[in-house]
Amino acid sequence: MWLLGQKGLSMKYDMHCHLDFCSAPSLLADQLCADGVGGLSVTVEPSGFLRAKEALSKVEGFQAAAGLHPWWINSNKAQAHLQVAALLEVLQTTRFVGEIGLDTSAHARASLEVQVFVFRQIIRACARQGGYVLSLHGVKAVGVMLDEIEASNVLQDNSCIFHWFSGSSQDLMRAIKLGCRFSVNSRMLASGKGKEYAKVVPLDALLLETDLPQQQSEASVDDLSAQMKNALSVAFDELARIKFATREIEDVTEEQKTHLAQTLAKQSEGLLE
Repeated sequence: MWLLGQKGLSMKYDMHCHLDFCSAPSLLADQLCADGVGGLSVTVEPSGFLRAKEALSKVEGFQAAAGLHPWWINSNKAQAHLQVAALLEVLQTTRFVGEIGLDTSAHARASLEVQVFVFRQIIRACARQGGYVLSLHGVKAVGVMLDEIEASNVLQDNSCIFHWFSGSSQDLMRAIKLGCRFSVNSRMLASGKGKEYAKVVPLDALLLETDLPQQQSEASVDDLSAQMKNALSVAFDELARIKFATREIEDVTEEQKTHLAQTLAKQSEGLLE
């Protein structure tokens, strides 16, 4: 586990988690903060954001993001329009947006057309207002997302973070050039593709995440906290190896780990403040 013991650099940051999937999100957040973990807790629909915001309102270290996950978008465009309207309303109360995006896998109910309609409305609203941090989900539609991001000019005054990036290598290079950031987790970094992507992304565009809990969970706060802290540590250690280890020198030095921890903390804090 990486702790620097220096104010502003002692925290570890999980920049894409789902604390509201825990039956006691405020207790989980309290436990994580007590152990030096903060971050961004994303939600999958506006009602979930309202619950998360209330649960985290007295917890320092975590911010709740308002989202409309592509899996939760209604297949009926009129109903999807109502969902977007609800999200845009709560976006007046926060500058954190997520989880939003496009997904053409079998998990999604809505067509790509409906999903694009939703995504476009959200990012264009953010582009008009400015000052938002967006956590993005993209599966088998990253190129379309990048088209919408570029057309909206949302990156001019906002920050876009691709969570668990799974697009093509061409998509990755395009996203980097546009100025996107990327949050990586232990499962992503366990794959060959994930390792290669993390190697290519500039260090100052990287963040850590757990994407935990992955679903509604009745597990104890202690168990979930331990699982999340372990996932962060595994991701950090793997990212350190990817960025600093070579065939000739396999060991990562403490100095390199400290540099990585400082860089990740600084970038996370800059987004959360």
